[in-house]
Amino acid sequence: MMENFLEVLTKTADRIPNTIAIVDQNGKRSISYKDFDILVGRVASKLRSLDFPAGSFIVIRMGRCAEYVAAYYGVIRAGLALVPAVLEYPEDRIQYIMNDCGSPLVITESFFEDIEEFEPYMENDIPWDQIVCMNYTSGSTGHPKGVYYSMKCVDENIKRSAMLFEGLDEIIAAAAVSMSFAAFSHDCLGPLYLGGTVHLLSEEVRKDVNLMTDYFNKHNIVCSGINPGMLRFFGHTRGLKRVLTFGQRVVGIHSDEHEIYNIYGMTEAFTALTYFIIDKKYDNTPVGKAFGGFTVEILDEEGHEVPNLTEGEICVTGYMAEGYYHKPEETAKAFEKLENGMTRLRTNDMGYKDENGNVVYVNRKDWMIKINGQRVEPFEVEAAICNVPGVKASIVKGFRDASGKPYLCAYYITDRKDVTREVIETNIREKLPPFMIPAYFVEMDEFPLTVSGKYDRKRLEAPQQKTYQRDYEAPADEKEKKICAAMEKILNLPKIGRNDDFFDIGGDSLSVMELIAMLDDDGLLVKDIVNSRTPKKIALKLNKGKYIDWENDAAYRQKTYELSEYQKHYFGYWESFPGIVLANTPQLISIPSGTVDPEKLAEAVYQVLRYHPSYSLVLSRQEDGSVVQRIAPEVVTVPEIIYFSEEEFEEEKQKMVQPFHLLDGPLYRSRIYCTPETIYLFLDMQHIISDKSSMDITVRDIFSVLKGEELAPDYYCSYLQYLSDIRSNIKNIVKPDETFDRHPEFDYDEDSCEIETIAVTLDVSAEEFKAKLSGIDATPLEFLIALTLRTMGRYNGSSREVVNWLYGGRNTRLKQDMTGLLITALPVAMDLSEFESMESIIQEVRRINQENMEYSDLSPGDFDTRPVVDDTITVNYIPCDEKAEHQWIPDGVRSESLINNNKANTNVFYVIMLEGDRDEKPVILFKYHASLYKKENVEHFINLYLDEFRKYV
Repeated sequence: MMENFLEVLTKTADRIPNTIAIVDQNGKRSISYKDFDILVGRVASKLRSLDFPAGSFIVIRMGRCAEYVAAYYGVIRAGLALVPAVLEYPEDRIQYIMNDCGSPLVITESFFEDIEEFEPYMENDIPWDQIVCMNYTSGSTGHPKGVYYSMKCVDENIKRSAMLFEGLDEIIAAAAVSMSFAAFSHDCLGPLYLGGTVHLLSEEVRKDVNLMTDYFNKHNIVCSGINPGMLRFFGHTRGLKRVLTFGQRVVGIHSDEHEIYNIYGMTEAFTALTYFIIDKKYDNTPVGKAFGGFTVEILDEEGHEVPNLTEGEICVTGYMAEGYYHKPEETAKAFEKLENGMTRLRTNDMGYKDENGNVVYVNRKDWMIKINGQRVEPFEVEAAICNVPGVKASIVKGFRDASGKPYLCAYYITDRKDVTREVIETNIREKLPPFMIPAYFVEMDEFPLTVSGKYDRKRLEAPQQKTYQRDYEAPADEKEKKICAAMEKILNLPKIGRNDDFFDIGGDSLSVMELIAMLDDDGLLVKDIVNSRTPKKIALKLNKGKYIDWENDAAYRQKTYELSEYQKHYFGYWESFPGIVLANTPQLISIPSGTVDPEKLAEAVYQVLRYHPSYSLVLSRQEDGSVVQRIAPEVVTVPEIIYFSEEEFEEEKQKMVQPFHLLDGPLYRSRIYCTPETIYLFLDMQHIISDKSSMDITVRDIFSVLKGEELAPDYYCSYLQYLSDIRSNIKNIVKPDETFDRHPEFDYDEDSCEIETIAVTLDVSAEEFKAKLSGIDATPLEFLIALTLRTMGRYNGSSREVVNWLYGGRNTRLKQDMTGLLITALPVAMDLSEFESMESIIQEVRRINQENMEYSDLSPGDFDTRPVVDDTITVNYIPCDEKAEHQWIPDGVRSESLINNNKANTNVFYVIMLEGDRDEKPVILFKYHASLYKKENVEHFINLYLDEFRKYV
């Protein structure tokens, strides 16, 4: 008997157990085929233990993680039927789906909290006629309708999908389709069927063409599904060989770099029906010929097949869905069961076959339209609009713009002035997924009628974008002119002003891609456009990665700049305690003797330190008492070479780290010590000019120079100019107020003045830790922030808490190679009484962090509230990055930080998680100032912290 896809998975796990099956969390986590098959078995085992009736529908609603795919397989292995959903579905839609299919369970992240307790269930024998899946699609009755499938249909589709990847030497696929769409099967399940590796792109990456291009290059993606709207603007990639595109008409797209398969399919067939390999640019690209096992006919109104080049209805025969759940009349209209067990599907799509027998899609026969590849019945959107208080009637109609891109327009009648587009849109977003929200809303006094008195949809014309424009205000500068010109071209409008709302005048998720591509700005993201909307506000985001004109960098090196708030923070330490070395960042690089010439090493160190402007920084005090910084290249000198015995060097090592005098001389030190066995490179930077990443970049560049490689540009002075510019424009930014608790209320201990550390080793490995977190849709940092907030709430007996987290600051490609103090602390303040679960707290932490990122280049002290640096507990997460970040260190070379137990008068309290290597157990460091916090109180806090930790990991 033919093997089903579950049996193939188990055989693949036996054949290539250690091959990576799925990668998620932006490439940071992976799961092997062996572990994935076991996880599928545990899901099936837990579901079977719940003793649901055979064939029960189980809704899956999670983020884009490996656990979602495991649930997909596990539900079927358990003898049940899955219903895919996603987090962006409104609660009303989820509740309707559950009621409609009678689902007893929604699988969320919490389902996986105890999954390790279940022995894997590994039986894969599922009857071909058993119902195993139901996809909900837009319905003409005003509610979504379920399309349900047998095991035979799902299995046939997955095997068809796998055919799309055949012929590739290696399958490294990127899955970008929404996990609730039927097309997810050929985006993800097809590559898995062939033993490939699937990268589940995050929501942010899959919706941003620039981030997607970068991800493909970084992870050597070979194949992926990309919708036509994004594909038009997809950049160059090194390894991409095959693209699947689908969901809308493909116009003018072809590539010499990779194959493009144009796919035609639909939910009723569990997606892929035909495909066409694009050989040139077409005004309307064919969708090709049917897969094996399917036949495609073009029929006239009487059901007779028409000749090639004659338009008719596209009808497909093969193993299809069983029909529409609990809708026999609609099922009978679309599905015709044949004696051989197959089904003929009347698609309601109009098309023809060209002279080569390839199907060409033309249009819909009814009013349905596809948005972003997903079917939308206008009647469902109309029903949601009519339920808005004050709306008397509504018609929703689909149109296409000049490029063939589909969109929706909602026409409505109301007798209330307070019922605006914004009110309607806010209401329907609580009921409809984002792709079903109309691009335009047109208020009308009455609708046109037919002779019989019914609404005449045909007479409703496409909206005129210009009627949605504000009173024209000309662009204020070159950046705004550039944005307005790009919008005019994309939306085909003659004159866009600086205050026009991009989305009100016709922009949507796909045209955002076009806008980003046309602006060609490093660092500009989709969310920047979505949040800013007008040319005036988008201009503030433009060049945020480039900061300012790099051509003037040399001029910026001649200027003086005020200190950033974080620099002022460290300068204040030094003024109060000039003898402390708390802000030193000492590093010792050990190189076996004979592997490098000390003179060449000294020259390479000099060249690198002179190249990065931050190491030439000197400070001076102005007449008004303020301190400024400027570049003085002459302070960088060739490091001294000193020869020692091993014993002499060990003595010298104890006194290497010395305080810096911030107003006198350079703020770095470099020396080379030569012993008979080892060459030691000592580097020490005052934190006011450097952070940990700066040290890593510096050591990397030294070895690059020794190998004769060219260094990447460092525009740190342009960055200082950028900070100076944006500080002058930031006014009255509200940050956590004084009513939030800023740290645990520990008693002072005046007898001690040391910084103490209590280390706790966790009971799970780094890999297991992150696997647990995926079950609650959390990154490690988000989890640690939320956990710290909850612990502080328990300790202080308060609900209003605030913590800091350390942000590295290098969030664009241009900052990746920049040295200097870019790190900052971003505050997260929250009233915990408003959030019932850990998941909800994590979601709020994520929202606050995204909001904070808008001003991530600024320190908290740049705002109109006091800095939250000294007096707030601070969270830091250090992932396993030694292999990733330090692969440039040659074999045999060792790097170590010279950590000192420093005395300081500061409210230091850190919660730092060191992930370690993948199979090692992470360590949490609780670092605190012993003069301010009694050890017994800190230990009580730690016990509360670990008690909370064990609830989730």
